[in-house]
Amino acid sequence: MNQPVKPWPTMSIAEAHKLLTAPGSPFEMDEAVIRGVKTRVWKNAPPTIRDLFALGRAHGDKIFLVHEDDRSTFKTFSRAALAVAAELTRQGVKKGDRVALIMRNLPEWPAIFFGATIIGAIVTPLNAWWTGPELEYGLVDSGSKVAFVDAERLERIAEHLVNCPDLKTIYVSRYQDELPHPIVRRLEDTLGKVNDWGMLPAGELPATPLLPDDDATILYTSGTTGKPKGALGTHRNMLSNIFASASAAAGSRTSSMNSAANASTSFCGTTIPRSSSSTRWRRRKCSRSSSMKKNIRWISRWPKTNCRRRSDAAVRTCVWPASLRAGSST
Repeated sequence: MNQPVKPWPTMSIAEAHKLLTAPGSPFEMDEAVIRGVKTRVWKNAPPTIRDLFALGRAHGDKIFLVHEDDRSTFKTFSRAALAVAAELTRQGVKKGDRVALIMRNLPEWPAIFFGATIIGAIVTPLNAWWTGPELEYGLVDSGSKVAFVDAERLERIAEHLVNCPDLKTIYVSRYQDELPHPIVRRLEDTLGKVNDWGMLPAGELPATPLLPDDDATILYTSGTTGKPKGALGTHRNMLSNIFASASAAAGSRTSSMNSAANASTSFCGTTIPRSSSSTRWRRRKCSRSSSMKKNIRWISRWPKTNCRRRSDAAVRTCVWPASLRAGSST
């Protein structure tokens, strides 16, 4: 006999969080003394960004990055990041040195970020929208020893290099013209093109000693009320952000799973009021037909294909993925 459907959601976000962070769970919480302050931490988070990088390598030939016609798998991305690490080491970059990263969203960006952090350098991403004088300020204020830029950012900072005495080397990506300064090198001389990263040496993880509370990044404020301020972030800071995001997503999913488990059919058919705030829906643009765009305004964290239209415009019906249907063990 079918059991009546309980009101949705049957588990609050707070209850899901308590379940997820319980002893023995992947998101278990612990306490650590960080610079004299007792702090709650993620017990199972990777200790450093290098450990996170090593975990990612296990995905091998799965596609990791896509940009226009460029493709990189986890394996080829790993080779590119390790090539960056080896090049920085050859240039004398040591633990604690600042490495500026100023470019638009290109596949090279994360390869540089990981390549620098896994040797203990402090990556300083600067706002790619900044003007030449603003970028000069960030380079000087951070004391960056090396900078990675794209063609547009190189043109923007070229005339300011004379005012950046700490900057010893600049690597530029996708630059077609003659290099404008003796300290500028082409990044492709180190990495090649993205689709050729698989031809790079496999490389080895650097052995530089790293701890969770070693500095890893300098992120600048917007500078709305004055000069931008550089805020130091540690390896633990970066990984805590990742775990916090994963926990929040899992909390929403756990709450949803509990509702699905109590549904009277394998497709839960739960009606969700358009104005509900407890469901934590995300607004997204619907890619379906224009007639459906008018009717579908709330969709879940699950793929768009899991959200079905109902004739009643006041409610939306969510059809759960197979893994969350009633009776599923996963």
